[in-house]
Amino acid sequence: MLAYTVREPFGVVAAILPWNYPLAMAAWKIGPALVAGNSLILKPADATPRSVLHVASLAQEAGIPPGVLTVATGNGPTTGAALAADPRIGALSFTGSTATGRAILEASARSNLKRVSLEMGGKAPHVVMPDALGLGDALIDGITEAAFLTAGQNCTAGSRVLVHESVYDEVVSRLAAAASALVVGDPSDPATQVGPVINDAAAERILDAIDGAVSRGAVAVAGGSEVAVLAGGRYLAPTVLAGVDSADPILTTEIFGPVTTVQSFSTRDEAIGLANAVEYGLQATVWTLRLDDALAVARAIEAGTVSVGAYSEGDMTVPFGGWKASGFGGAEKSLAAFHQWTREKTVWIELPPV
Repeated sequence: MLAYTVREPFGVVAAILPWNYPLAMAAWKIGPALVAGNSLILKPADATPRSVLHVASLAQEAGIPPGVLTVATGNGPTTGAALAADPRIGALSFTGSTATGRAILEASARSNLKRVSLEMGGKAPHVVMPDALGLGDALIDGITEAAFLTAGQNCTAGSRVLVHESVYDEVVSRLAAAASALVVGDPSDPATQVGPVINDAAAERILDAIDGAVSRGAVAVAGGSEVAVLAGGRYLAPTVLAGVDSADPILTTEIFGPVTTVQSFSTRDEAIGLANAVEYGLQATVWTLRLDDALAVARAIEAGTVSVGAYSEGDMTVPFGGWKASGFGGAEKSLAAFHQWTREKTVWIELPPV
């Protein structure tokens, strides 16, 4: 007998993009889908279509045949839902909210059970062990970057900081000072470190979440309000909330804004329990100089990516994907990205007698 396996393209596939990182997300999906041999229908978010439309024009200029890369604009309930429900599409990759991902999965199941890959929300914990102050400026700089990069509009944003009780006060103080020192302003200004949130609805939702937590006993040791910077945008101060009640919904809800909470723990097991006490499992960071703590916490945290001693999602050489409500069905980046755009076939041949 002779047997071999081969990976083959689906044919026509689709990808639905989020509004944050629209160009990077397009690159993550276009490359593997086309190189695997598929034709791709790409739907940008209705708030950020222009960069993807420009990519389509460049593809045409580069000589990619008509129909191989198609950009379909529109909103989610119309265009996105149509792609999810279309039985002619063999595979679909989605990056966005968990609620939308669930809807896409249901629509796909009702049509043709197409291959669905979901990369959804996150509530990334940063676990600060007792020795983490030995990392120097890298500790607070890393947490600050994770929490407030792109105004916290990132699925791997470090929105929960879990700090050992022995260093809690110092970490809170230094993190509050670092957040307060960030320059909020026009993103076209090189001096700006934190720009606006996406729209008015997002600003109101984020401010309501902050106000709700404060009303329930949390303390805004930095930020907590809107910053009047420019007309035509909503700018929120980088916010650090301490003293948050363990049952407060802000600890489990993805805020998608420049907000992080700080909680204390007394043991490693307690830290792991707090890190895993949410429905999401996308990214986490462990801050320590001890190899045993690093390996134990990284192994126990339920997340697709765990960084140690630095905030990172990895690079193009390693897979990126979520666990639990953060996603399933395939990874972005690395060679693993090709698996979501191909299907495996086994060929089994009975050879004639010699």
